[in-house]
Amino acid sequence: MKFPIKIAVLLGVFVLPLLSPAQMRMKKANKYFEQEQYAKAIPLYKKSARGKKREEAWTRLADCYRITKNYVKAEQYYQKLAAMKSANPMVYFYYAEVLLNLGKYDEAKKQYEAYAGMKPDDNRSKLYIRSCEQVKTWTVQPSIYKVYNLGDINTPVSDFSPVLYKDGIVFVSEAPKDLVNYSKNTWTGNPYYSIIFSKGSKEKDSVTFKKGKPLSSTFSNDMHNSSACFNKDGSEIYFTRVELRRSKKKGFVNRPRIYTAKAVGGKWKFVKPLELAGPEYSIAHPALSPDGQTLYFSSDMPGGQGGSDIWMSKKTGDSWGAPVNLGSSVNSQGDEAFPTVGEDGTLYFASSGWIGFGGFDIYSASSKDGIWSKPVNMLPPINSTADDFGIVFKDRNSGYFSSNRSGGKGADDIYGFTLAGKTSTIAGKILKTKNSSDGAPNATIMLLNEKGELLNTTTTDQTGFFKFENMSADSKYMIKLDETDATIATGKKYYLADDQNKVVRVTVKSEKGFFVFENLPSDLSKLSTLLEEDSDIRISIAGSLLAGDDKAPLANTIVNLTDENGQVLQSTTTNSFGTFAFTNLPSDKTYTLNIDNTDASLKDKKIYFVNKSGKEIAVNEKGNFKFTILASDKTTLQQITVKDDDLRVEMKGKILTDQNGKPLANTKVVLVNEQGQVLQTGMTDASGGFSFVNLPADQKFMVQLDETDSKINVKGTYYVTDATGKVIGKMNLKSGTFKFEVLPSEQK
Repeated sequence: MKFPIKIAVLLGVFVLPLLSPAQMRMKKANKYFEQEQYAKAIPLYKKSARGKKREEAWTRLADCYRITKNYVKAEQYYQKLAAMKSANPMVYFYYAEVLLNLGKYDEAKKQYEAYAGMKPDDNRSKLYIRSCEQVKTWTVQPSIYKVYNLGDINTPVSDFSPVLYKDGIVFVSEAPKDLVNYSKNTWTGNPYYSIIFSKGSKEKDSVTFKKGKPLSSTFSNDMHNSSACFNKDGSEIYFTRVELRRSKKKGFVNRPRIYTAKAVGGKWKFVKPLELAGPEYSIAHPALSPDGQTLYFSSDMPGGQGGSDIWMSKKTGDSWGAPVNLGSSVNSQGDEAFPTVGEDGTLYFASSGWIGFGGFDIYSASSKDGIWSKPVNMLPPINSTADDFGIVFKDRNSGYFSSNRSGGKGADDIYGFTLAGKTSTIAGKILKTKNSSDGAPNATIMLLNEKGELLNTTTTDQTGFFKFENMSADSKYMIKLDETDATIATGKKYYLADDQNKVVRVTVKSEKGFFVFENLPSDLSKLSTLLEEDSDIRISIAGSLLAGDDKAPLANTIVNLTDENGQVLQSTTTNSFGTFAFTNLPSDKTYTLNIDNTDASLKDKKIYFVNKSGKEIAVNEKGNFKFTILASDKTTLQQITVKDDDLRVEMKGKILTDQNGKPLANTKVVLVNEQGQVLQTGMTDASGGFSFVNLPADQKFMVQLDETDSKINVKGTYYVTDATGKVIGKMNLKSGTFKFEVLPSEQK
């Protein structure tokens, strides 16, 4: 009887752990996924999606396509998961990331907001929501580069990371050496990466490249040989390699490392890895500084800010020192990779974690006294909604980079770029006083075009210094301070200096609460030094209009103040003396005064413009009045400018019981200041009209009704009009008082 027992036990051993074909398939797919063998995992997940594990399979398929940059396919699966209201927050985060890569900014913003609702403590969503909003404004900015595909150098697969080498370029390619017998990598199913050289030949003003060939068999084999850089004389190469080693260790993954080799007798020898971190971490994309003493690279080793970060190592003798992370100024919570270094020491790198157009964008950053500046997005057409990375400059105005944008020959293509027009850097300081050492630190400032459209945003350093690079030299700009910044909001006046500490402009808070420096050239040093008398650039201008030979006051006439484009900035109505005033105006602008009067009796009369002293400023014939005030005409400006504390205006209007014009007649009206002190009292006339005279133009007032008056309906609403009958506000019973606030610019 022992024999049957043994059989039963043996059967138990084999039967209990047995999985169904569907379970075995899903387990195998997950194993491939964990080993980053996505090309093998995808068909298995597709089969599994037909069964009970549909949501898990869809999630993995979406992830596979996202990781391998097939965003169109990834969108399809994330969309399905979102439609079924997946409880996995990362579905919405990655769905938004894919949409951002596809240029669907409004849809991406919605998915980031969905993720933020599920994960409110993750600050990444806030950054990416800002990205969705920011990139729309960046598209307004004119392109400073022209971009073109390098053509025959590119293949139907991936070609990327160009670097200059001898009389051509070296780059990475997936193209097979042997179109019949070649190995495939399990990430994408394409051949392994090789390092390729293409010789360039100059034709007129451009360089064309021949079809690439392997730089050496040392860098073209059954391993991934990728992103490289060379020392100054080209005798030493640093490159990325992934060796194919097998291990029974669970979760083992072959990770990239940086290797070096030397050119000896026309061959590359002495290949060896740089020991910068342990084998459990990825180290890739080497880039040497111009002096060869600093090596930059990308790694996911501990001590970083997010996924993969940019690190550096200093050379000491023949060895390299311990890696140092470049910190949060350069590295984000996303991934940073593919660093390169310009001849001036500027660091260029790709990032998915800073505000950008989706996927990898190319950024620049510079270091001063060991402190890195905030990364600057290189904008379109260098950057796109696809992955843009691996940039190299051949001179100050042109170079090459790689991208998987649509319209290319393969998965990743190499592109050239050249300057499309003259560019400039807008650099200077925001100062709290005219003292150049009194900067406004860590202030958010915005660069706008002449139309007020946002182009870029940056933050001042500890000295108040800021910089906007690669701006069109032929355009005019505005610089706006962020009024929501608590450190800015408390100030009354700010100064603008160029990059040599010459103070060139000053601004005070506008009527809308903004601090704006207007009409700026791309080179701030071209502006003249701010004179002492120019310090208060907001002025008030006033005068009187007289008509006919007897110079009778032109009363109750609308006067418009327009800018150089004909846009009405302010409008007012002359009082009984023909007097008008406009307040809070920048003194460096050109304005035009004109009247809106259809009175036929003025048709043949002269109209005189006189200042507060009665001095004649201008005369217009035949009832038309139009007078231009040039910013450069200091004499005229001085004659018509008045101090706000000396300026007196008249406030006239009507109070109506409804919007149809029914007046509130013979009713007490009180004028009070901001502190509630009664300044004047009056009664409305039969038409509901009221008038308060000799009022300071630079103050705020409130018009009040006495709610104890029997004529007042405490549940009613009363409408306030200006002198022309235009409704400008309404009064309801609030805090026991009917009141309407009148701002300085609204007084007539």
